[in-house]
Amino acid sequence: MIYEDLREQISVLRGQIAETFAKSKILQEKMIHGHDIQIIDKELSSLEYEMKDHFSALGSLEEQL
Repeated sequence: MIYEDLREQISVLRGQIAETFAKSKILQEKMIHGHDIQIIDKELSSLEYEMKDHFSALGSLEEQL
């Protein structure tokens, strides 16, 4: 049961990582096309911290397996 719960949590985190990565790609495209670079840079920085948190949590869960 615990193993299955951990696998589910890992799956959810991987989905969140994929979503965050997709958001960063969209922001990078906006930057290429000349949108407000300062705003995009702040949003990318925020996503970077979000991604670090996701990977940290993922590593912790994988260790528990």
